[in-house]
Amino acid sequence: MTINKRWFTIILIYLIPLFLDQTNQSEELIWLIYIFPAVWLAFFYGLKGGLHAAFIGTLIHGINEFIEIVYKHDAYSMKDIWSITILTLVNITVAITIGRLVDQLKSEQLSLQKVIAKMEYMAYHDYLTGLPNRWNFEMNLKTALEKASRTNSLVAVLFLDLDRFKLINDSLGHAVGDQLLKDVSKRIQLTIKEEDCLARQGGDEFILFLTGCSTKKEIESIVSSIHQSIQLPFKIRRQEYFISSSIGISIYPTNGSVWDDLIQQADIAMYIAKENGGNGYQWYNSDMQQEIHNMVKIETQLRKALKQNEFTLNYQPLVDIKDGRIFGFEALIRWNNADLGIIPPSDFISLAEEIGMISQLGEWVLKEACIKAKTFSKICREPIQIAVNISSKQFQEENFVEIVQHVLSETKLPPFQLELEITETVSMDNIDLVIAKLNSLKEMGISISIDDFGTGYSSISYLKYLPVNTLKIDRSFVQNMLNNKKDRALVESVISLAKSFGFNVIAEGVETEEQLELLKSFDCGYAQGYLFSAPLPMKDLYKLFEENKKKVSA
Repeated sequence: MTINKRWFTIILIYLIPLFLDQTNQSEELIWLIYIFPAVWLAFFYGLKGGLHAAFIGTLIHGINEFIEIVYKHDAYSMKDIWSITILTLVNITVAITIGRLVDQLKSEQLSLQKVIAKMEYMAYHDYLTGLPNRWNFEMNLKTALEKASRTNSLVAVLFLDLDRFKLINDSLGHAVGDQLLKDVSKRIQLTIKEEDCLARQGGDEFILFLTGCSTKKEIESIVSSIHQSIQLPFKIRRQEYFISSSIGISIYPTNGSVWDDLIQQADIAMYIAKENGGNGYQWYNSDMQQEIHNMVKIETQLRKALKQNEFTLNYQPLVDIKDGRIFGFEALIRWNNADLGIIPPSDFISLAEEIGMISQLGEWVLKEACIKAKTFSKICREPIQIAVNISSKQFQEENFVEIVQHVLSETKLPPFQLELEITETVSMDNIDLVIAKLNSLKEMGISISIDDFGTGYSSISYLKYLPVNTLKIDRSFVQNMLNNKKDRALVESVISLAKSFGFNVIAEGVETEEQLELLKSFDCGYAQGYLFSAPLPMKDLYKLFEENKKKVSA
């Protein structure tokens, strides 16, 4: 029934009493005729509909009574007027009561529908970015693969992870991090087609597939666009932020035809991209599966290695260039596993950081190095300095200064004999906190050096605030300075810069006499490298040290 017919029916119902001989009708029938439309509209259309009907009924009832008085010359008593008033009040009261009840029920039903709709949306979408979630993505991927099999086209599955995103969350807050994730998702969406699908895997990971591609080159063009778009600055709260990404790629049908295999393969390729330094993309190949298997095996053995005393320290001499005197050693960790053999630090240090073992391992290295330095100094009757590398995550531990203090107290090594080496990147992550920690360490009498200087991203202007003693020039520059003018100029500049700041300089990776002579011409103070000695176990250091003393004094 349309609204016009509905209102026409109501008015017709109210006009019925005009055609009735009310003297012959019961009062109950008259009341029912006037009240029924208000009940009916209130029941179906709520308070508003019920009141409309009640007011129309009151108006028509008044007209009806007016006709009775004017044309029939009926005399009305107070009882009649009171009856009309009561009928009107009852009509309005019924409309309000039923209308409100109906409105409330409809409101609750609408709210329930909204909740159900929201729950359905949340079941298929990411709450932060509004992108499809993993479940939604998997269903869309299955459909895309079925279509690709019919059209003989390619489907590329991409696993994307933001590099160093945790640093942004930790240093700038989750509000900035969340906004960055939203902006990244919008930027990726602008580089892909409408029929492609982008989803948020969780955290700072995204997963997407590209459809309708006929060649690998076409896929690479899109992947490159995504990668480059993320490298452009993001403006949040009037500040610019930069971030990079690591992307893994698998292709249907080249790498397989099963959707979950393709996702896993893209994930593996992304992990390899991360391991290779990040800020790039990797295509999946079958060799990666074995590489990941080896990593898992290393991780399993690494978790047991400390308890099984599989770690040892080797020591490489630190040499004064002017007279060739050995004045200290750098402690370098080695891992010898019964199943895997000797594993270089480059293969397990980053893994130890990732699985949360680095603090425990770093504390062991620090304590072992201090014990050996104390013993060595006692035997040689000379205070020998020991240099220990400190991992980025280890340095960021809240109680790092207290741990160093406890180790020195326990081993009884004088603080001036300990030098802690931090990387250039560590010194920039949170400059105020870094300065506070370094000042605390220096007040204890510990020396501080910046390791691998020149390979990080620090600003030279920060050097004047850092309470450090030494800059260590990275071996890559030292090894190339004879053949590369830029590396040569960089080494000379770092030495000059360090001297102007009052810092010592140690050149790492010195392997030839020619390199040593060039460093002397630059007035470099100290060096280490295979020219002087390979890293040695402690038992072999005594002979080397005694021979060096005789050579220097001769």
